[in-house]
Formats: sequence, structure tokens, C-alpha cells
Amino acid sequence: NTSNIVIEANVTGNSTIGMIYGYSWYENGDSSRIVEGGTITGGSEVGIFGGNNRISGYYSNNFAINEVQQTEGFSLDYVGDLEYYTDKVETKHNGDVNNTGYFFDYVYNKDGIYVVEKYTESEDNDDDSPKNPGQSCKATYGVWIPTCSVYRSGTHSGYQYREPTSDEYVPASCTGMSNGKVMYPVFKRKVTYKCS
Repeated sequence: NTSNIVIEANVTGNSTIGMIYGYSWYENGDSSRIVEGGTITGGSEVGIFGGNNRISGYYSNNFAINEVQQTEGFSLDYVGDLEYYTDKVETKHNGDVNNTGYFFDYVYNKDGIYVVEKYTESEDNDDDSPKNPGQSCKATYGVWIPTCSVYRSGTHSGYQYREPTSDEYVPASCTGMSNGKVMYPVFKRKVTYKCS
């Protein structure tokens, strides 16, 4: 069973091609697969996840099949967004559900989401600021995106969070809990650091 996968790749072939499996392959299972981007080129029978299109998952709009850009996937704003990936694959937010000893987390020094050995909440160091003394670092910020989050402020997993001002509206229904934590209406933006 190939589940709990996050991938970005370019695949080329001659006939039956898929990003996870060949096109004719079939496997029952869940949809815990995320294709962040890439291309499939050269096949006459092509499925994003393979399996004659009977295998499901999630893919971003940063994906093309035989040079045709896909538009039914998720927005590029969510590529690398750990909170968006939660409940689609195992992350630090929903934990090691299948008990393999690993889950996905944002890794600052690689600027992306990677498989890491699981850790407890008390071991979580969610500070994304550069830590090498004497380094000169410049932060680059993305656009503010309205969303729901367990974070109300600070920088976590590659994103900076803030609460909405009195004249801002977050168009998401942010009531309830996510993995035992209260969700709040917030704005977030991607933060990356270039250090020398």
C-alpha cells in the first residue's frame, strides 16, 4: 500500500504512465497522497496517481500532463503548507497515525515539508528563525492568506501568523477543534530566509 506520500517529480514514459503507479496498476487504499508539482510526459494512457485513475489523492495546479497544465487541483498557495496537508497525510499536527515512527513536518534548513522521526509536543521547537550567530539573513514574505489555524501569532512551519484586524474578514468557518486544538480565523504568509 503506497500511502502517506508527498512528492514532486517529472515522469517520462512510452505508454501507461502515472506519478505514483503505472497507469494500469490498481490498489485499494486511502487517498493520503499529495503531488506538489511536476510533469508526466510521453504516455498515451496517463493518470496522475496511476491505477487507471482509480487511485486518488491530492495534487496542486503546479502539475502538467503532456504539457497541459492541470487546473482541478489545489491552489499553489497551499504547496508546502503543513496545516493544509494535515488530515491528507500524517503531519506533526495529526501525529503518527499508522505508528511507523514518522510523520511530515516543515524543515527550516531545507525550506519544505519532509518526513521526520516523530517527536512529542514537548520536544517541538517551532521557531523558524535562523539560528547561526553572525549570519546576515534577509526575510522574504509572501502575501497574507485568510485561513483557519491553531496558531494566532508568531512564525510556525514556514508561515507567519496574525489575527485579523477589526475591518478584515476571514471567509472560512473556523469553529471547532483540529486534533484536540482550537482553530482560529487568522491570516498567514510564507516566510523564507536567505542567509549569508
